Amino acid sequence: NLGEHNMWSMMNVLESSHRVPLVIQAPWVKSARAVVSSVVELVDLYPTVAALAGLPPPPSDWSLPGRSVTPAMEKGRPVKAQAMGQITRCKNCTMAYTGIAEQCIWDARADSHWTVPCANAPRTQFDWMGYSIRTSDWRYTLWCQWDGSKLSADWSNCTLPELFSHKNDTSLFNVDHVENRNLARLPYYAGVVSILDQRLRSVFGDAQ
Repeated sequence: NLGEHNMWSMMNVLESSHRVPLVIQAPWVKSARAVVSSVVELVDLYPTVAALAGLPPPPSDWSLPGRSVTPAMEKGRPVKAQAMGQITRCKNCTMAYTGIAEQCIWDARADSHWTVPCANAPRTQFDWMGYSIRTSDWRYTLWCQWDGSKLSADWSNCTLPELFSHKNDTSLFNVDHVENRNLARLPYYAGVVSILDQRLRSVFGDAQ
């Protein structure tokens, strides 16, 4: 973030922090589309480069989560239904930015009101973990308290969910005009919340 939503740096799970432009130049792919609207992730880069180089896909026993995006490039066909993201949050800025005192000149006040990414904090000292799922139409997010003794989220202690619509998305051009209204508590969207919540927990439920 560069000030959007009153945020700075990549410190949240909003579109402005998680969206990364993906530009691939492969002149030998004659049918390549100029612009493709498909959900992809950074973990897709390795299998994509391998495919474009004519190499075999990574062995299945490597258990890599990425997929080649060449079908999207060649035929405009979506390669996956969702992209996942997560970020840590710590109350203690000084611990999170060990050895960089100037990062926390406001720490005495901030620790009681705000949280920061746990850049250098031990995993046992995380306070919260933010989990997010992004589909072509929606972003759904949960912030859950971190259990340092188990090194996993306490899924019974999560904040109210966030649901933002990305239908008719303009976030690529005007990020301040999206993700301003949380739809999660509106009865009309209960079905969407239920589906995305199940999908998010199925991916991150055992996340470490």
